[in-house]
Amino acid sequence: MESAIERLRVTAATANALALRSEQFDLRSETEALPLDLRAWFEPVTLANWVEDVIRKLRAQEPVRTGEIGSMDDSGRTILGMLSFSYLIGIFASSEIARDARMNTPLRLLSGGIFPFRQELSRFRRCHRALMMAVLFEVFVRAASEKLGVRRMRGGRELHEQMVEEASLRLNIACQLDHGD
Repeated sequence: MESAIERLRVTAATANALALRSEQFDLRSETEALPLDLRAWFEPVTLANWVEDVIRKLRAQEPVRTGEIGSMDDSGRTILGMLSFSYLIGIFASSEIARDARMNTPLRLLSGGIFPFRQELSRFRRCHRALMMAVLFEVFVRAASEKLGVRRMRGGRELHEQMVEEASLRLNIACQLDHGD
């Protein structure tokens, strides 16, 4: 059970990260901004399916057993999916993700009966940051195209950079929250 002090620390860190996000994120209008929790736009099951689709797509593009995803065992790919999904729905602290994998239905479905400890999640994020950026980026592109329309996705380099920034921001928030643990 979390103590009140730990919850306040996580809440304060999240508030600081959100303030940082509002300063850094610069889209043309407020209606175009990706929400920190994509459940504001899509059902959790949809997001979970997209994460699994992106992981399958990235794995298929890699050389057999020599790529990062291909060389992972099933539990590694599961952790990749759990972390990616969690970051899409605004859950960043590894301790919260580990807890929610035991309780939260969509995350529990993604976990496939694997219940990692927060240290495993944090270590995985550090070791596979580039891969996680790729997964988040692909899901952001899909989310934006579904929500804002395909024509909006032709934003070119500027839009590409914004999606990369969003992915990086979420990983940085997670890093900061885990650093406080």
